[in-house]
Amino acid sequence: MSSADIVVGEGIGTAILIPFGAGVVAAVVLNHSKTKDAGWVVIAPGWGFGVMAGAYTAAPLSGGARHRCVERPRRAEVPLAEGRRVAPAIEASVRGRAYRNWRRAVDKSLGWTQDGDG
Repeated sequence: MSSADIVVGEGIGTAILIPFGAGVVAAVVLNHSKTKDAGWVVIAPGWGFGVMAGAYTAAPLSGGARHRCVERPRRAEVPLAEGRRVAPAIEASVRGRAYRNWRRAVDKSLGWTQDGDG
């Protein structure tokens, strides 16, 4: 199993996790949702399912990479372990910015404005 396989596996797992987690929070927060104000009782299992789906998706490629809180990586694995920790955050940031830019373009083309978002 190469380093590239591990990074790709973790990236795919994160790409599976984020829509489940963000989706369940959006469902609880949005005004016209059937789960409006359901609270943590809905959010916790939704995030749990997202973590499970992401882990099962990433496991064949990443080999079920260890978590740094559970076991310290060997010295040679430290750069790879740090990359696995930082890469999903970078991916989520890029996806969030892309969505924000897309949403602003759609709102502008439709003539809509958002409060406090210029």
